[in-house]
Amino acid sequence: MALRIPGTPSVGAPSDPHAVRTVDDVIVRLRELRAWAGLGYHEIHRRVVHLRTSRGIHDGLSYNTVYRRMQLGRSRLDVELLVDIVRVLAGEEAAVSWRLAYQVVARGRARRRIQRG
Repeated sequence: MALRIPGTPSVGAPSDPHAVRTVDDVIVRLRELRAWAGLGYHEIHRRVVHLRTSRGIHDGLSYNTVYRRMQLGRSRLDVELLVDIVRVLAGEEAAVSWRLAYQVVARGRARRRIQRG
C-alpha cells in the first residue's frame, strides 16, 4: 500500500456534487471530497479562514462551525461556507458546481415545504 502525504489529493477525480437530492447527500459528497483532498478538519478551517480573510471577511469563523458543516442530519447549509470549503479542497471551478448543486437541493426543499402547505 502506497503512503500518501496529508494534504495531497488522491488519484482520480474529486467527488462530484451532481445528482444530489438532499442536504445529507451534499454532506456525504463533501466528506468524500475531504477524503480525496487528504485534509483534516483543522487544516480545512485554517485555509477557509485564510481565504475569507484575503477577501476582507473577518467573521471569526470557528473550527466547530466548519466541522459541523460536515455532519449528517443538518436541515440546511450556509452556501457561502460550503463553497469556501470546496474552494480550499478542490478549487474555484469545483466551487461553482457545488454552489449550483446546493441551490437545486435548496429549491427542492422549498418546493416540498410549499406542497405540504
